[in-house]
Amino acid sequence: MSTFAPKPWLAALLNLFINPLGLLYAGQGRLAILFFVLSAVNAVAGFVSSGNLILVSGLIQLILLIAGAVIAYRRAKANLAQPRPWYARWRGLAMISVATVLVVMLARLFLYEPFKAPSSSMMPTIRPGDRILVQKIGYGHVSTYGMHLANLPHTAAIARGDLIVFDMPLDPAESYVKRVVGVPGDRVVYRDGHLFVNGSDTRTGQLGDFIDPNMPQTYLRYRNQIGSAQFETLSLKGGTKLKPYPEREDLPFIDRCVYTDEEVRCEVPAGHYYVMGDNRDNSRDSRYFGFVRADQVIGKIVGVFRGPDAED
Repeated sequence: MSTFAPKPWLAALLNLFINPLGLLYAGQGRLAILFFVLSAVNAVAGFVSSGNLILVSGLIQLILLIAGAVIAYRRAKANLAQPRPWYARWRGLAMISVATVLVVMLARLFLYEPFKAPSSSMMPTIRPGDRILVQKIGYGHVSTYGMHLANLPHTAAIARGDLIVFDMPLDPAESYVKRVVGVPGDRVVYRDGHLFVNGSDTRTGQLGDFIDPNMPQTYLRYRNQIGSAQFETLSLKGGTKLKPYPEREDLPFIDRCVYTDEEVRCEVPAGHYYVMGDNRDNSRDSRYFGFVRADQVIGKIVGVFRGPDAED
């Protein structure tokens, strides 16, 4: 063990910026583990919470940072002449920091990754600002923080009705969130606000109107079902429906689709998917940018958590 004396002010500063690094620097291994677990649990709770609970989680995180910094300062000051364990020295701190970052990156690359919904195209299922958790296991899309590093074999199944995150076909730098409405071999028709898959209308009934909480807009709301997936869709009330059109004439497999004034009709090719937003008149989706390749799928959404301003 080293007898190099820790600097109390540095212990406090480290803990304020990287909790609980300051406690480790002060030689408080058990306390560092305790604060790390508390911070991790609180972060997860904040992610899955909504409304005021998110603010509470943020306040708890701030309290943990300050409390940890104060404890690190006092313990460092009290242990000036005490031998210091390996994790309190700079090499140990660096090793622990690198290992932690590596574990987090590997989890985001291969297992699960959180995203934030940027738009209203998936209302009412997903609203702007909602947090979403994406399962990446089996989809082979090795990426995180917008960096696409590699593609592995795609082994996970994608079913009609699944919510997925994917690289936008016309701009892979953008990540989109949509619902899969057509899998390879399906015949998809969108006509007069209705979606038909293999000849069956997916709309099963009308519900009460939906009012967008972020802007003065009222939508007609409908109940839908594709396979075992039940969900709601929106259409503009008293507005002009968007007329779908291909954004480019050279879209891959554009010959598999027929666009008329009345409908869009497509047959989904092998290794591709047809996706649409639940907010049907306010969604840029396969009606405009074409099919999504399997290797463009980042993963499947397994959790949707309301944002801080969400109202049900």
